[in-house]
Amino acid sequence: MPKARVNGIDIHYIECGEGSPLLLVHGFQNSHFTFRPIIDRLAGRFRVLALDLRGHGDSDNPAGPYTIQTFADDVLGFLDALEIERADYLGQSMGGRTGTTLAIQHPERLNRLMLSASSCGPPSGAYREMFDEQLAVAQSEGMEALLEFKVRRDELPESLREGPLAGEYKERFLKNTPETFADTANALFTMPDLRDQLHRISVPTWVCHGENDAGPIAFSEVYRNNVPDCATSIIPDAGHSVFWDQPDAFIAQMEQFLEKKTPSEAACLEMRFMTSDAPAAASSIEHWRRRMSLATGCVLFLFLITHLLNHALGLASLAAMDAGRFWFLGFWRSAPGSVLFYSSLILHTVLAMYGLFNRRSLRMPLWEAAQIIFGLSIPLFMISHVVGTRLAHEWFGTVDSYTRIMFLYWERSPDVGLKQTIFLLIAWTHACVGLHYWLRLKPWYSKWFPACLAVMTLVAALSLAGFSQGGREAARLSAEGNWRREMLSSSKMPNRAQRGMLQVARDNLWWGYLGLLGLVLVARGARCALERRRKTFQVSYAGGREAVAPVGSTVLEASRSAGVPHASVCGGRGRCSTCRVKLLGGADALPPAQLEEQRVLERIKAAPDVRLACQLRPGTDLSVLLMLPAGADAAQGFAQKGYASGQERGVAVLFADLRGFTRIAEKKLPYDVVFFLNCYFDVMGEAITKEGGLINQFVGDGVMALFGVEEGPEEGCRQALAAACAIVDALDEMSE
Repeated sequence: MPKARVNGIDIHYIECGEGSPLLLVHGFQNSHFTFRPIIDRLAGRFRVLALDLRGHGDSDNPAGPYTIQTFADDVLGFLDALEIERADYLGQSMGGRTGTTLAIQHPERLNRLMLSASSCGPPSGAYREMFDEQLAVAQSEGMEALLEFKVRRDELPESLREGPLAGEYKERFLKNTPETFADTANALFTMPDLRDQLHRISVPTWVCHGENDAGPIAFSEVYRNNVPDCATSIIPDAGHSVFWDQPDAFIAQMEQFLEKKTPSEAACLEMRFMTSDAPAAASSIEHWRRRMSLATGCVLFLFLITHLLNHALGLASLAAMDAGRFWFLGFWRSAPGSVLFYSSLILHTVLAMYGLFNRRSLRMPLWEAAQIIFGLSIPLFMISHVVGTRLAHEWFGTVDSYTRIMFLYWERSPDVGLKQTIFLLIAWTHACVGLHYWLRLKPWYSKWFPACLAVMTLVAALSLAGFSQGGREAARLSAEGNWRREMLSSSKMPNRAQRGMLQVARDNLWWGYLGLLGLVLVARGARCALERRRKTFQVSYAGGREAVAPVGSTVLEASRSAGVPHASVCGGRGRCSTCRVKLLGGADALPPAQLEEQRVLERIKAAPDVRLACQLRPGTDLSVLLMLPAGADAAQGFAQKGYASGQERGVAVLFADLRGFTRIAEKKLPYDVVFFLNCYFDVMGEAITKEGGLINQFVGDGVMALFGVEEGPEEGCRQALAAACAIVDALDEMSE
C-alpha cells in the first residue's frame, strides 16, 4: 500500500499503467475507489496515480478543519514527493474544486485540467441544504445511518446501492468519521468563489457534468465563459457520479478532448512571420551585447570582491583596513585599473539599458526581473559613494581612508552608512545571482554549487562584520578630541564650498542617470507602438489562442508575450538550450543559425530540425514543437541521447490478453488471481524477451510489447510473430 509523505502526513495512493502521469483526485467523503469504473481504461494510456485526500480512505486523518487550499497544497506536495514536474489532472466534485485552485495558482505543474461534476465556489441554496442535512445525520446518528439516509442514498449510482461493489463501497465509506465529515464539509463551506480568477487557468481545460446533477451543472457555463481554453460536456442520463452512471460516454468525451489537446499539440506553435532581413543582424548584435555584458560583469565582480575582502580586514583593525586599501587602490586607481573599471561600469550599464530597450516583452521569470531591478538601482547608490571618495580625492586632494570613511558612516552620518550597507548587499546579490545563472550551465557546477554558495555567503558576512567592527573602532577613537582633529586635518576634508560643488555633481549625475533611464523606457514604448502599426506576425496556438508580436522578435519572446510557458534557464541568452524547439514546418525559409547558436546545438548533439527559440527570429510562417517542459532545469540543457530528444521509428506492436479473464477472476479469491497473473506475466515476459521484444506495459490481464525498435519494422514483424507462437506454447505448458 504505497504512501507519500506530504506536508507532515502520509497520503495513500494507487499507481497503475505507464506513460505520462495522470492524477486522479476524488470528491467529498470518497477515495480512489471513486474512479473504479474507468481507472483500468485510463491506465492503458497514462501512468495513473489515484490518491486519497487527507481525512479520506487510507490516508492520515489529522485534526481539522480542512480547506480546499489545504487539499490543493497536499496535491502540490504529492507531485513534489513523487518528483513529477507536470501532470494531467482529473478531479471529481471536490477534487475538481481542488484542481481548479491548483490550476489557478500553479498552472506550470499541469498539462491539462479535467473536471467532473465540479464547481468553482461553495455550495449554496438547496445544494447547501443537502450538505447540512447530511452533516446533521452524521453527527447525531453516525456514518452508518448516513449511508442509509435517503438523500445520500438517492445520490449514489445504482451499482453502489446493490451488487458486488456495494459492500466494498460501504466498507470504504465507513472509514470516514463524523469528525472528518465535518472537517471536510468545512472545506466546501469556506471555499472562496473563484469565478473572478478562472481567467488565470492557462492550461487546456475540460469540464464534464451529468445532466441530472442539479447543483454543480450550473457551473458548466461559468467555466466555459471564463477559462481561456475550455471545453465542456453534458452527459445525458447521468447524475453527480458521471463515470459510474455513463462510463462509456464519459470516456468517449474525455478521449475526444485528449486527442484535440495532446501535450505536443498544446505546445505546437503555428508561426506566421513577415519576411525581413533584420533577424540575422539582430541576432548578431544581441550575441555581442551578451558577450560584452558578461565580460564587463566579470570585471566589476573582481572589483567588488576585492573591495569586500578589504572591508573584512576591519575584523583585525582600522589600520589593517587602510593597509589593505593601499594595495586595493594601487591597482584600481592606477591608469589601467581606472580605465578598466569605469569603462566596464559604464559599458555594463549602457548594455543593460539597451537590453531593456530591445525587449519585445517584459514577461520574464522572477529571478530575471529581480536581476534587472537590482542592476539598474546600483548606479543610484554608487554615484554618492564615488563622488564622496574618488571625486573628492581628484578635485580637492581629500584622503578617503577607511579611518575617515568609518568615522563619517558611524558617527557623523549613520544614515549614509545604512544606505551603503544596503548598496553592498544589493550589489553582491546581483553579482552572485548573475554568476550563478552563468555557471549553472557548466556540467561541473552542480557538484561545486554548495561550496560556491558557502564562499559567497562567507565573503558577504565577513565584509559586513569587518565594516561593523571598523565602525565601532572609529566611534571609540572619535571620543578622543585630539584624534578627531588630527584625523580630519590629515584627511583634508572638503570645506563648505567644496561640499556644495560635490553635492551639485552628485545631483547632476543622479538626474542624468534617471533621465537616461526614463528616456530608454519612453523610447521602448514608442518603438513598441510603432512596431504594432507596422509589420507584425501572428502566433496561433493549438486550442485557438493567438498572439501578435513584432517582426524581429524571437520565438521565445513570442511565447512569453502570449503567456505560453516556455523553458529558458539562462533567460534567453543562448547558453542553456532548454528553450530549444523542433521545427515542424517552414524550416526552409529560416535564416541559418549564427555561430553562438550553432555552437550550442553542436554541444547538445541536436538534430538538424532543432533550433534555439531565444535565437531564432523567423521571417516566414513556422511551426515548432517545444521540446522541454516549462519547468526544465539546467541539467536538461546538456547533451542527451537521441531518443531522449524524441525520434520517430517504425516498430511492430504486439498486444495480448486473456480471453474471459473477468469470468475467471470472479470465481477466484484475490490472492489466487494475483498468483495466476504473476505466473502468466512471467511466461509472457520470457517468451517476448527471448524473441527480442521489449515489454512496454502491463494493463490488467493484457501485455503490450514492441519489436524492431533497433532492427526496424520488417524484422520487428518477424520477431512479433515468433513471439506470438512462443506465447501460445508457453501458455499451453502453463495450463498443463
